[in-house]
Amino acid sequence: MKEKRLKVDSIRIIILNIVILLSIVSCKKTNEKEDEFSISPNESFVEKFGNTNLTDSLKSRIHKGDTIAYDNLKEIYYLSGYKKEFFFYSYYMAKNFKYIDAYEDCFSNLKHTKNDNSDAVLNKTTEYFLLKAYEKNPKSLEYLVIEFYGEKENIPKSDSILVIK
Repeated sequence: MKEKRLKVDSIRIIILNIVILLSIVSCKKTNEKEDEFSISPNESFVEKFGNTNLTDSLKSRIHKGDTIAYDNLKEIYYLSGYKKEFFFYSYYMAKNFKYIDAYEDCFSNLKHTKNDNSDAVLNKTTEYFLLKAYEKNPKSLEYLVIEFYGEKENIPKSDSILVIK
């Protein structure tokens, strides 16, 4: 009888140890997952956006025409929720350095800024940046330009839409 009781007690201890071990392992995995995802990508970019040393350095390099700095700052602004505020840098790089991506970014930003068709200057400016980006890299926006103008023969030159000097 005593042997039978020892076996039952041993089995209980083993089962209890297994339950405790499973609880510890599952808690540890949960904590690891929480740590892994505790900072969302947007939060990390908001931190970068708040890092004035980093952003000032990138802005300074943009003023010299550095396209890598432009792309890095764009990523920080866009993923931090400041896409509209980035327009200045897009315009600067497009106007001063003829950077293709900057033309596309200007178009995208203006396209999503306007709410209706009542502002003729804004509409023409948006159209200008679309055409300028298309002229620099026809393949990238061809579908959009053709959708906007219909056929390729109807696509005007950007200079005929708006002259920016």
